[in-house]
Amino acid sequence: MRRRSSLVGLALTTAVILAAALGARPASEPSEKPSEGWGTATVSDGRLSLDVTAAPLDAVLHSIAAQAGFELEVRGELVGVVTAKWAPVALGEGLLRLVRGLSASLTYAKGPDGREKIEHMLVVAAPATPTVASTPSDATRSRELATIRRLARFPRSASTPALAEMLHDGSDPMVRSRAAAALGRLGDEAAITALTGALGDASPEVRTEALRALVSASGSRATPTLAGQLAVEPDPVVRREIVVLLGRSVESPEGRIALDTARRDSDPVVRSAAEGVLARWASTGR
Repeated sequence: MRRRSSLVGLALTTAVILAAALGARPASEPSEKPSEGWGTATVSDGRLSLDVTAAPLDAVLHSIAAQAGFELEVRGELVGVVTAKWAPVALGEGLLRLVRGLSASLTYAKGPDGREKIEHMLVVAAPATPTVASTPSDATRSRELATIRRLARFPRSASTPALAEMLHDGSDPMVRSRAAAALGRLGDEAAITALTGALGDASPEVRTEALRALVSASGSRATPTLAGQLAVEPDPVVRREIVVLLGRSVESPEGRIALDTARRDSDPVVRSAAEGVLARWASTGR
């Protein structure tokens, strides 16, 4: 079986396709951990950990591909640098974090041991062309917001798919934001998956609401996602909100590492917020 997970432009979608699996190296096969001048990207048992500073994105991806044993295909010139420190996350999740904002896809294949592993990654270096949508009318917005309110009163199994579709496909950022908030109140695994995908939304407001909803839905389990988003989030207002959300969570090594990194953020408001959270944790013995 092969499964393809795609992040196109700023939206994450997942599709499953059937095909014969080619022979592949077992996912659990040990990988070497190269140490570069910019830090380390380590693949072990299908998980990725990262500790890099001003690392060329192209070099990081090629290092990961060499360790994990998959083919990396880059179309165009891949530019940009990465500064991040992650505890181990699923390899596919980590790869898509690194290329958020670009068109990318992962193709999985089942190996001889029956476990799935990534066999190919495609990255299109030029940002995907955003869809130009007409401005929704007040009547359309009101109707869609009313639909969200009704869906939020239904059982999870009935309402989550419809809300997830509105979050993913809605043309109005306000509607997408409200759909994210409603999914956070539902809090089932399908809702969490939809909210995680919305972290690539074009609207900072939608990304912010999705992050809040993830915390509402999963509590401290959202900390790794918050830390990962803080490392790649381009908007300083959203980064400050992530710092605030981390400060409300139970202290964890991942949260502390993320906040320590945020102390060196390019935005002074983000730096100040991170310093404040760390000082509060220190004073309360957290």
